[in-house]
Amino acid sequence: MLTRGKRVMLRNRTTFYDIMAPCFQFAHYIFMDNQPNNPLHGLTLEKILTRLVEKHGWKGLYAHINVNCFYKDPSIKSSLKFLRKTQWARDKVEALYIDTFTHVPEFTWKPIKKA
Repeated sequence: MLTRGKRVMLRNRTTFYDIMAPCFQFAHYIFMDNQPNNPLHGLTLEKILTRLVEKHGWKGLYAHINVNCFYKDPSIKSSLKFLRKTQWARDKVEALYIDTFTHVPEFTWKPIKKA
């Protein structure tokens, strides 16, 4: 085993990383890509906007989020262009999506019937 700088060279010119790279990639797949607490994980902005338009319509979106791209000549393409440039509007759209589709209903107490 030869040392050259910070990398450890093995006899046949392979490095430790060359041998362990598949393990590192697998660990990245397990630990980094799994986001169970993020309700928007795996959703594109286009999917989010399309589902909101199907649920609320353009007028409903404008009522919830006062942005002209939902009011004046609305389209998915123009709205996506605006939302990608404007972070505050995108944040509001994502918050509306979470409130609309991932809201957990409140727990209600039911009286216990005596037998």
